[in-house]
Amino acid sequence: MDYLKEHLYLSAMLNSISSLKSVTCNDDNTDIMQQHLATLASKYHISNDNTTKLLPFIEKASMLALGSDSKTTKSSTERIQLKKLIPATCFILRNKGNSRQTPTSLSINKKQIEYNDIPATVSDYQKLWESLNSEFDKLKSDNYRVTSESLLSLLKKYTSTIPFTQSTDTDISLYDYAKTSAALAVCLYDISKEEKQTDKPFVLIGADISGIQNYIYQIVSKYAARSLKGRSFYLRLLTDAVVRFLLDRLGLFKANIIYNSGGGFYLLAPNTKVVAERLEETIKEIESKMYYAHGLSLYIAIDSIEIEANELTSQGKRNLCDIWKELFDKKDVKKSNKLKNLISADYASFFNPYMTEGHGAVDVCTGEYFQVGEDLLKEGELYPIRKTTKEQIKLGKTLQDNQLMIVSTKELPLPSHITHIEPAALGIHYYFINHGDNIYLSKIQKQDENVSIILFNDFDITQIQLGGNVIFDFDFYGGNRFECNKFNELCIKSKDGDFSRLGILRMDVDNLGNIFQYGLSERSTLSRMSALSRSFDYFFSGYLNTIWEETDKEHSVIIYSGGDDVFIVGDWSVTITLAECIHDDFKKFTCNNPAFSISGGITFIDEKFPIIKGAELSAKEEDTAKGHKCGTQNKNSLSFFGMAMNFDKEYPLIKAVKNEIVDLIKIVDLIKNDESLPKSFISKLLGHWENADIKCHEINNIKTYWMLTYDLGRMKSRIKNKEACKIIEHCMADICDKNRKFDRQEITTSYHPIELWAMACRWAELELRNN
Repeated sequence: MDYLKEHLYLSAMLNSISSLKSVTCNDDNTDIMQQHLATLASKYHISNDNTTKLLPFIEKASMLALGSDSKTTKSSTERIQLKKLIPATCFILRNKGNSRQTPTSLSINKKQIEYNDIPATVSDYQKLWESLNSEFDKLKSDNYRVTSESLLSLLKKYTSTIPFTQSTDTDISLYDYAKTSAALAVCLYDISKEEKQTDKPFVLIGADISGIQNYIYQIVSKYAARSLKGRSFYLRLLTDAVVRFLLDRLGLFKANIIYNSGGGFYLLAPNTKVVAERLEETIKEIESKMYYAHGLSLYIAIDSIEIEANELTSQGKRNLCDIWKELFDKKDVKKSNKLKNLISADYASFFNPYMTEGHGAVDVCTGEYFQVGEDLLKEGELYPIRKTTKEQIKLGKTLQDNQLMIVSTKELPLPSHITHIEPAALGIHYYFINHGDNIYLSKIQKQDENVSIILFNDFDITQIQLGGNVIFDFDFYGGNRFECNKFNELCIKSKDGDFSRLGILRMDVDNLGNIFQYGLSERSTLSRMSALSRSFDYFFSGYLNTIWEETDKEHSVIIYSGGDDVFIVGDWSVTITLAECIHDDFKKFTCNNPAFSISGGITFIDEKFPIIKGAELSAKEEDTAKGHKCGTQNKNSLSFFGMAMNFDKEYPLIKAVKNEIVDLIKIVDLIKNDESLPKSFISKLLGHWENADIKCHEINNIKTYWMLTYDLGRMKSRIKNKEACKIIEHCMADICDKNRKFDRQEITTSYHPIELWAMACRWAELELRNN
């Protein structure tokens, strides 16, 4: 093991955060971190001369992390760390916002997306520095790797909202700078040992798993809630296992991960001969293990691209956005030639007839074939099922009460009732400890440094006793606190009947690929790319839990959230509210930058309708939203009932009219037992809408105008409530007006007013139904 390289990795991180200590005026206090670094150096016999030789790597890495081609200087009279952080999303497509983030420890509450311009104070940084030191003191180990990786987790917790800058820009956080500097430093160190130096010293490795959507939803309805949760989380573990497998084979660290979420990842590696050889071998091994574990259901496309040092500072022919796009295209090409290496090596197994286990038996839950020698297992009424399927169902149940996850490169001596998964036989083992199982943590602490303990959506390490050579980490996970076992438990029953419907919501960010490929332009640096990808993962994997809990956690469940998308099942009305809340908070999170928008689709199904078919229908609704155009704005829409509505221009007006219709129908004259607005208003309007023969958002059946006016005019003459009369008048006037108006308000839309009124009525009808 190269302890000098590990010493460099830790030194680069500590050098990056030295400015935080200086601004807190803690000169009289012992620097626990630097003191421990010296202790480790002494233990592993790293001399001062060796430490001095590492400084050029740290200085060069610092410049590259900031995208600078020369050493920067800091004014001794200005405490630049007192400037507040500009969120990573603010400068995308050259948007200039005034949003500033308050320096605080990381959490998933609303304060994290509430930006303000109140100046930061020394005490803000003092508290963060003291907390960082205190927790480091509890986690420090006599092992370089354990100390470094645990420190990186603490830096994420305490320095993600602190700017690091030695220039006028304050949009690079101290965490992203420290992480990127450490990754670049170890790359430069490995490159320096090469006999022949190259003008492209770095390699960007990227990967995407294809087939995710079909894999998640390719299940039967029995145990659907557990299966979907377990299956979606399994894919997250699979991606993580591939990343850890690569890091181990290439001799890299956690900081070398630029991005890892949503079934894809990017790693930074040195462009050495050893890495090139190992990468090619490792990719083939991963592809082989993936195929024998999942057949044609899942495929991972891994490719790489070499980078010049000056391209990280936008001084070369390409900037980082260009490189990102080239790698994206290379992965797409690889997807079109998937399993090429396996087919070349073993043509017969792909194209010659062969016998599967159980004479062609397939997993009744997923439709996957059993491999030769694979056991035919049972879970309740499900038989036969594969081992992976059984593990996923168990995992889905385990996640309901999950406290933490343990990751190890070898099997641990834990009881059989503790959920254990090894994705694709990659040698990475995941264990899930629930409340009450903490007694087994003492066994884990006796293991070597290949063990990590990961808390989900919880950053308080004091709740567990850590010690020994165990790496501490935390991660975000959407919806691990859910209570339902069957989807029909989510439905809110009508007070007057048994009417209920499930809603299936799918949402994702619009044009995210273009944002990464073109959004930062000449401002693209590894630190900014890292911050941007981390921001999306924080919102969808972490903060989304806050939206969910504050909306209605008892009547909805997050099946999947991560990367840039989300999949939620719940009561039909709750899913609409969730979509609206996610959109509103996403706008706040992205500083109202017009470069960002999010679209979604919802389908409403009976609770006995196959959830998998419902997922397909919601995907079609999402496609409708993605294809919607309102004025000059594309996407940024929500679709249900097959009609997309722009979140900012159409949806609010339709919702307001829907609410008015519902409220007026609910008003009843108790003496005469008359409705303020007859329910027949809805049925008549929808009847005329269906007969209007609408093409290209124009009414082709001209009789619609006078027939609708006649029907609604008679209805108005029979009611006395002024508000009810008013809404009928507005409806007739809107539909007959040549100008586009809705509820007599100007509206930017391509829809004919009768389509907008019909949408409001259909929505109101669903809300009013009781049987």
